[in-house]
Amino acid sequence: MTAESEGSTSTATAPVDPQTNLSLEAVLRRIFLSSTACKVREAGRRWGTFIEAVCLALIMLICLSTRLFPAIRGEATIYDFDPYFNHRTTKYLAKEGFSEFWNWYDDASWYPLGRPVGQTLFPGLMTTSYLIHKILSFFGLLVNVSDVSVYLPPAFSCLTAIVVHCFAKHASGSRTAGLFAAFFVGISPAYVKTSLVGSYDNECIAIFAMLLGFYMWTRAVERGSMYSALLAAIPSAYMVTAWGGYVFLINAIAVHMVALCVLGLMTPRHQLAYVVFYVIMTALCVNIPFLNLTPLWSSEHMASHGVFVLVTVFAVVHFTSALLPKASVKHLQIWVLGLTGALIFLVIAILALTGKTGWSPRSLTLLDPTYASKHIPIVASVSEHQPTTWSTYFLDLHMIIFLAPLGLIISLRRGEGLFFIGLYGVLACYFSAVMIRLMLVLSPAASMLAGTGASLFVTGIISRLPRARSKDRGPLEEPAHIKTAKSDGFKIPFTVALPVLLAFFWLCVMAFASEETEAFAIAQDLDVDYVFVVFGGMARFASDDLNKLIWMIRIASGVYPNLQQSAFLGSRGQFTVGRDAPSALTKSLIYKLSYLHFGKATKGFDFARKTQVDVTGIQLKHFQEVYTSENWVVRIYKVRKTDNRDTKMINAIESGLQ
Repeated sequence: MTAESEGSTSTATAPVDPQTNLSLEAVLRRIFLSSTACKVREAGRRWGTFIEAVCLALIMLICLSTRLFPAIRGEATIYDFDPYFNHRTTKYLAKEGFSEFWNWYDDASWYPLGRPVGQTLFPGLMTTSYLIHKILSFFGLLVNVSDVSVYLPPAFSCLTAIVVHCFAKHASGSRTAGLFAAFFVGISPAYVKTSLVGSYDNECIAIFAMLLGFYMWTRAVERGSMYSALLAAIPSAYMVTAWGGYVFLINAIAVHMVALCVLGLMTPRHQLAYVVFYVIMTALCVNIPFLNLTPLWSSEHMASHGVFVLVTVFAVVHFTSALLPKASVKHLQIWVLGLTGALIFLVIAILALTGKTGWSPRSLTLLDPTYASKHIPIVASVSEHQPTTWSTYFLDLHMIIFLAPLGLIISLRRGEGLFFIGLYGVLACYFSAVMIRLMLVLSPAASMLAGTGASLFVTGIISRLPRARSKDRGPLEEPAHIKTAKSDGFKIPFTVALPVLLAFFWLCVMAFASEETEAFAIAQDLDVDYVFVVFGGMARFASDDLNKLIWMIRIASGVYPNLQQSAFLGSRGQFTVGRDAPSALTKSLIYKLSYLHFGKATKGFDFARKTQVDVTGIQLKHFQEVYTSENWVVRIYKVRKTDNRDTKMINAIESGLQ
């Protein structure tokens, strides 16, 4: 053996001073087994409730701060079309009262058709704001209805975080899981988008009501009492008054009961909870004016009806089995449940084939993603109704998508509450893939599953590492009627109190797609004074009215069959405004309103469509440009008024007199 090898051997066997050991093992042992760490853990056990409350308060502060940022940076105002309409109806309710509200016919909605408001909307959002306004006024806090409408979504996001915390904590038995879940839902982009300040839409309170209903339902099936089932039905009925998505709630609970039945886990307490829940929910649903008797025969409710019959038969069989010999009980259960299921399926099939019941367009879109694009263009034209891309899941859920699968695995092994959350997450995941709007429904489920997974991961590391180491050692005149294309035209009637005809009204589509003379005649028939157009050719704004023209034509073609989109497509079957643009498009009013004088600004190059446009010779005879914004995004034209006198006859009379 050489001297070098001897030296290396002696070095390898030399003792190591424990004071100089800076390995990971020593660092972890000094952190987790130190006296300070032991004191912290002991204080956590004694002050756990207080620390939990402080953390939950900080989460609520995060919810508010992230959602109030638009108001802090800009102004507190209402955004989007539905929030504008909801705010307007809330003001009417606060001013006139419930009696006038139910019988209100709003002639400014979808002008000139009008809308019977009280019978065609879910009143939960308006009623909530109205009651909050009354309560604050009773206690001497003078707050107007507009402020209540603007700040209601952030306030309910805090309540949602509390419910998610209680739900996850109750289901998993872990405070950590509840806090993680509340934090995740508070910062989830999918939920933040619908609970920002000014996002005064039905979803801002419906998600809170849905989660509270699910939470109370899990408590009801665990306790099996009529009182707990009643408490589950109350927030669920509140969601019915607020949003059409309540069908997800009642069907998710129905699927939960079917899953328990298939797995052989159904007990009398489950049966009692569902029967009471179903009866109360159905009774409350039929008392909503907008729904009326629809819950009794619509296809969206057939699952709950069928499960009610199944649960009732199951309870009867369970009761009679005590009176029969044990050998025949199992065969009786199989036969009775099989016949009941077949009978339910047969009844639903007969009702569907005879047209007694039917699916709503949005429900059919969830079952068949291509249905809306084929049959109902106005539903398919909404961006919220498009299928979800893979990137959207990361953008809307972020790190939750990495922890939620772990929580889903845990939910299949622990308790009824977690099992229901896992089932809710699977259903929401499917529907969110079909319609991007339902990412909002998936977000709370994914947050609770991710919170459960994160809790197991973190507490496992903290609790096991120390033991392991120790073991090892503009200018408009009033009154005016405005005709507008789709983009942002809904804001006009709420900001300047002028009646507006939106472009998806078929007569407006006919006017925009026609030549100027025909369009002018339609504008006169509708008594239009101004035309409002959004144009993005200079500002590179792709969502302007020209790009939405095909959707307008698809919708209007149901009323005017001669108006077909093929006439507005190029020779290759694509929409283009360049050299290949068809004559029907270049002669249309919306084309001329968009490109009038455009050659002076960019020499005819459209930056939004990246196309050179022939803008020479575009002149308007019956429409006068009155306003164009700096970047040409907003263009307003005044409809020229014609003299009602017959000029030819007047000239003949004057020449005769001379």
